[in-house]
Amino acid sequence: MNKRMFCAWPLACVCTIGLLLVANHAFADDVYAGYGLVEAIHAGNVAHADAAPFRMDTSIISGNYSARNANAIDRSGPNCWAPEAVYQCETWHNDWSDHPIIINNLVPGTIYLVECHNAEAAFGAANSRVFTIKVNGETAVDSLDMAATYGQFVACCIQKVAIADANGRIVIDFINVKENPRIAGVAVWGKSAPSAITTFTATKNASAIDFAWSTATDTLRYYIQKAESETGPWSDLGEYVRTVS
Repeated sequence: MNKRMFCAWPLACVCTIGLLLVANHAFADDVYAGYGLVEAIHAGNVAHADAAPFRMDTSIISGNYSARNANAIDRSGPNCWAPEAVYQCETWHNDWSDHPIIINNLVPGTIYLVECHNAEAAFGAANSRVFTIKVNGETAVDSLDMAATYGQFVACCIQKVAIADANGRIVIDFINVKENPRIAGVAVWGKSAPSAITTFTATKNASAIDFAWSTATDTLRYYIQKAESETGPWSDLGEYVRTVS
């Protein structure tokens, strides 16, 4: 759920700027208490007990399945918390437009964190497989080349904050740049509404406006937008990530 605070402020005496602060949470396993794993699905068509909490669901991740590979996977990268069995799974398509991954039964209008877990198994050379990942139509990563960025048999996790649509869905799509886009697993994290923003100030300087607000210990990231009225339309100003010690 979004928390909004609107503050009208004149910018260079030309227009009125409104600020939308959208607070969402840190989604990290065993790091920030209170965050729940909503869904976790691996990309295989055979159930793997050692992939828990990821489960098999071919109605959600469907397509061309590869047999689970037996290669050891380097999972030392950021947010690569999934079991090795997940990264050893694979589903691929040349064209995912008819087979997007759709996560259903979410709360409409609520913020979630989507994680796409992957590991390049087939290619060791750069520019062998390149693809873009979109979540609800917004780019999560553009022209991902796993072999070039991470290496073969090395896990990666692409994260994207998304808001469930009016039907309680999040749609994950893959755009082919070169070779067949593939996925090993998908996880979705969520929590109840973030703590309210209790104070907000805007201070006009010679060439900028400084914004300050009360941050909460259960909120990691704030998205800032502007509009000429509280009803919008809104456009992005930036993002603030609270430092966690």
